[in-house]
Amino acid sequence: MTAPGPAPIPTPTWVLLHYFGGSARSWDPLIPALAGRCVAPDLRGFGDAAPGGAMRVADYADDIAGLLPEECVLVGHS
Repeated sequence: MTAPGPAPIPTPTWVLLHYFGGSARSWDPLIPALAGRCVAPDLRGFGDAAPGGAMRVADYADDIAGLLPEECVLVGHS
């Protein structure tokens, strides 16, 4: 008799958010470990992103909400 192995665990996308004033480059040491399962965007006006003009925190939140897949792990640091 054989027992079935464990069911595969779904692999969510990891969304890595940088600190205010930083860039997605702050996640460079972690990105290889996530092997194509992550996205690390630059917030508007930071890193390689285009300038955002006068931005409110709610504007950044709206930008990020538009990037989030249905299931994800959201990670940030400050």
